Amino acid sequence: MPTTTMKHLNNSLLRAAGFLAAFATTLSASVSIGSKDNIQIGGFFSQGWIKSSGNNYPVEALDGTGDFREMAININTTVGSHLRLGAQGFAQSIGNYGNDKVLLDWAVVDYNFRPEFGLRAGRVKFPKGLYGEALDLDMVRPFVFLPMGIYNPVTRDFNASFNGAMVYGSIGAGRAGTFDYKVFFGDIPMNSDQGVADFFTTTGIYAAPGVQELGMDYTTGAQVFWNTPLSGLRIGVSYSYLSKVFGNGKFAYFPAADIKVVGDKYSYKTVSVEYIRNNWTFAAEWESVGDTFNVTSLGPVQKEVSGSEVWYVSAAYRLNSRFELGTYFSRIENANAAANTPSAQRKLDDIAISARFDLNENVLFKVEYHEIDGRMGLFNTPRTPNPIKKDSSSFFAAKTTFSF
Repeated sequence: MPTTTMKHLNNSLLRAAGFLAAFATTLSASVSIGSKDNIQIGGFFSQGWIKSSGNNYPVEALDGTGDFREMAININTTVGSHLRLGAQGFAQSIGNYGNDKVLLDWAVVDYNFRPEFGLRAGRVKFPKGLYGEALDLDMVRPFVFLPMGIYNPVTRDFNASFNGAMVYGSIGAGRAGTFDYKVFFGDIPMNSDQGVADFFTTTGIYAAPGVQELGMDYTTGAQVFWNTPLSGLRIGVSYSYLSKVFGNGKFAYFPAADIKVVGDKYSYKTVSVEYIRNNWTFAAEWESVGDTFNVTSLGPVQKEVSGSEVWYVSAAYRLNSRFELGTYFSRIENANAAANTPSAQRKLDDIAISARFDLNENVLFKVEYHEIDGRMGLFNTPRTPNPIKKDSSSFFAAKTTFSF
């Protein structure tokens, strides 16, 4: 490993250790004022390595990078039988994104009036698809990366959490099973330091360093999962949108002028199926994403349609208490490609093969290989330079996680 890379990794790990120590001290102080028997503290720390071939995907990693880690500490407590209070601090580094900056991942006041009706408010996890609310829980799956067309870690700030409220519940349907529902409304604070900024910057219409201001009016949506009478089978639909999501900056072709890009409803429509039987877990999801954006700078307003369709199928098998294997195939397709768009820019196929080893109940290790065909959605920005995009590539990832 080059010396400069090693120094950067060491500095990052020191920052990570400082974060854990500082947050743990704060939580210990909190515990001391309450009943320890009714307070749960947990968390995790993971460190990984990514090496890409051909393209900088999922991040700048052609030379290999150890800037791949996640860490969190959470605290939960219950008051009576219906009220739960909790919060989690989270930090991430993935390539040039995150930089180990501590964020409030979630912080909720949750009152469950009865199984059919509950209310959650604060900073709430975003319900999308099978795993939207469990993006960072390495312990529950064999994969290093979930299918990135739906669960892209670079743009997790787009839909990991929101500030607002959620109504939820579970409704029994007799022999037909049960239905779990969630309805929510809120806002997602964003800034140009986050990975979502490159979603706008990669268009090439902003002067360097890219988009300078991000925001939206609000986000809202709903999710329903049917827990079928067949044990282990659940089927769900999710719908959400970001109203008037915008990105402002300087115009690339005339930097003295501003450019504003505003969407109407950047929407997600997701259909999900998961089936767990004995040691097998099968999953499949389909998602449609898109919006019409109004681009304002010099001259009249231009309308640009952006959209994609994503689907994947996955399977995982637990061999024994220590080993688990997994694989998936996913595809991202440009739903609005011009007729003359090269086929490699219209899609991205990803075949992943994963292996997980549990050293004990607190420590696990994963390795994963991806074979990529196509280059739909690859970022080429000052933060993730990717000037030469090959039509096919691969990458390898390894990751170890300690949880408590």
